[in-house]
Amino acid sequence: MRRATVLIAVLLMILSIKISYAATCEELNAGMKDLCAQGKYSEAIMIGEEALKIAEEKYGKESIETAVTLDNIAFLKNAQGKFDEAKDTYRRSLSIYKKVYGPEHEKVAESLNNLGKLFFQQGEFEDAAAYYEQALGIYHTTLPPGSPRIAEILSELGDLYYTQGNFEQTEKYYSEALGIFQKFYGKYSPEVALILDRLYEIYFVKKKYAEAEKMFREAIQISEQSYTDEHPYVYKPVARLAELCDIQGKYNEAIDYYKKAIDIHTKMIGSDSPRVANLKIKLAKVYEKIGRKDKAGDLLEEADKVLKNTKPGVRG
Repeated sequence: MRRATVLIAVLLMILSIKISYAATCEELNAGMKDLCAQGKYSEAIMIGEEALKIAEEKYGKESIETAVTLDNIAFLKNAQGKFDEAKDTYRRSLSIYKKVYGPEHEKVAESLNNLGKLFFQQGEFEDAAAYYEQALGIYHTTLPPGSPRIAEILSELGDLYYTQGNFEQTEKYYSEALGIFQKFYGKYSPEVALILDRLYEIYFVKKKYAEAEKMFREAIQISEQSYTDEHPYVYKPVARLAELCDIQGKYNEAIDYYKKAIDIHTKMIGSDSPRVANLKIKLAKVYEKIGRKDKAGDLLEEADKVLKNTKPGVRG
């Protein structure tokens, strides 16, 4: 609290004495991050608007300095829930970038991507896709083919189409992103684990079980090399592989993976978690399928004790 108050005072002093824009911008960015993290958006925007006046007066209304400040303000407007104002502010900075750099520039693509994210957030999927695609087209012409920035846009497009239920397009974009991430970061990286987590969900939904199983096993191998056992990236593929083995009738493997998932999650948040209880219920059902009703009964009893003590609305 005290740090934020002091920071505001310092920044306002800097702005009032009109020192160089570069110093102001540096302080502004640090201040905005700090204040934004505390939810102090109004104070941050106040500083940003003062910086905008300086940028416009010193460098012009269509200068890069003005555009950068507008981006900062737009980000904060979005965080405040003032989405229409954020859109207008981002559009103004986009217009400046196009005039200064031309339409085919990385900064233009970045600005288009900002608008894509904002429209996606608002559920305006058609407009979001258009902005994303424009940004992707520019990155394809300005960046090397294996740039992770291209993969990030592809992943965002995959997220968008997944939200719409368009799994064909989702699979297409996630697969392209995966190929780039694997080449750039290597097979055993958090970035690859994350995109695999998204991609094998699509295979699961589309009942492409052979492809899904391959993805699950690869994701487990990657996550185990990248994270500790207690990390969600390890737990999630193990739990999903257990379900997949169950669906395909591979009951012994399903039992092993459910046990592993239960062990990991117990270490993460304790044995009284509803999620652990639900995993035990799923494991019990597998035991029932192979005639081990004694095992199933014990697990169901353990799960029932946890769920009875769980507050309504809390799900595993």
